[in-house]
Amino acid sequence: MCKVISIAAILVLLLSLTSCVGNPQPDSSDDAGTHNFEAFTDFDTSLYSAIIEAEANWLVSIQTESGAIPLVLGMPIANINPYFACFAALGLVEAGRYDAVIKYMDWHLSHLNRTPDVNGHVGTIYDWMEDVITGEEAPTKKYDSTDSYAALFLMLADSFIAKSGNTEYFKDKKADIELIYDAMMSTESYGLTWATPTYKVKYTMDNSEVYAGIKSAENLMKNFYNDEAKATEYGAKGQELREALEEVLWNGDQHRYYQGKGFNAILPTDITQFYPDALCQFYPALFGAIEPQGVRAKQLFSTFSENHDWTQIKTKEYPMVIMCQAAAAIGDYKRTHTYLVGVKTEYIDKNHPSPWYCMESGCSILTAALMIQAANEK
Repeated sequence: MCKVISIAAILVLLLSLTSCVGNPQPDSSDDAGTHNFEAFTDFDTSLYSAIIEAEANWLVSIQTESGAIPLVLGMPIANINPYFACFAALGLVEAGRYDAVIKYMDWHLSHLNRTPDVNGHVGTIYDWMEDVITGEEAPTKKYDSTDSYAALFLMLADSFIAKSGNTEYFKDKKADIELIYDAMMSTESYGLTWATPTYKVKYTMDNSEVYAGIKSAENLMKNFYNDEAKATEYGAKGQELREALEEVLWNGDQHRYYQGKGFNAILPTDITQFYPDALCQFYPALFGAIEPQGVRAKQLFSTFSENHDWTQIKTKEYPMVIMCQAAAAIGDYKRTHTYLVGVKTEYIDKNHPSPWYCMESGCSILTAALMIQAANEK
């Protein structure tokens, strides 16, 4: 999700593990070479397990009685951004905190716009505010995207069923999944989605997330709801989006992704600019639109790391653990480990000082889980 948000002074936005990442494109056509990440064998599964436990505990501690997961537990007003909250909930799925996940999904589904929203769309969800003392809630009547918000919930639903084994919760919610899918795709134009009905930019970041959301919805229709027709329809859309991502947003001459495409023009990329130019480069790999450990993904992440020393924790800036999650997915385990040590020292062990917020915890859990998986495979 690539836009500016006015909640709690967060200036920079981001993105997850799902059980369904599709069939990534081969990287054989890329000729810019790859990077053999430094061999790493010093995995510390006790560290990674401690991060998972600590961050799951913190997320549960800030969850409100309503089930919402706010950015932080503001007093008395908590700000709730469903996009960030879904990342937090994905982490809670990985940590096995299924009761908390169900509470959040109940909240999310009960706050969908089931009648036309301010832009005339249904199935979307606003950002909300909640008085944590009285429980009173109020919508902001705003969202930063319609495509990414929906995509993250579809990933959450898919991940929850796959990891929890709970087949009851979503048994009677097929219509909700279809509603959210339709909201996600409501701004689709020539294969890619605009950020919102009124924000006409087709971002690489958003569309990478949308691809994963489509694949999750396809998986749910095929393997959970046994709706082959819907699964086929969704699968075709996923393929169309991936082809458009390649044809429209990939700059083959410079071997990098464009930030996005506006209504009339491509948004060029300056790889020395951290956000969104450099950051968007690893989103297609992280969300399965290209092979996460393929040639292109490794080369792009190497270029990112050469231009931005992201492993050095800067405590007055947003940690953006999503970078670390991408590094783990792509196979850069040494830098991932270094960053996780810093995150634990500077944020987790210090009781999550600002600017830490819920998405950082969710991504920390997902990253730590990837590192445990990598350690077990060595």
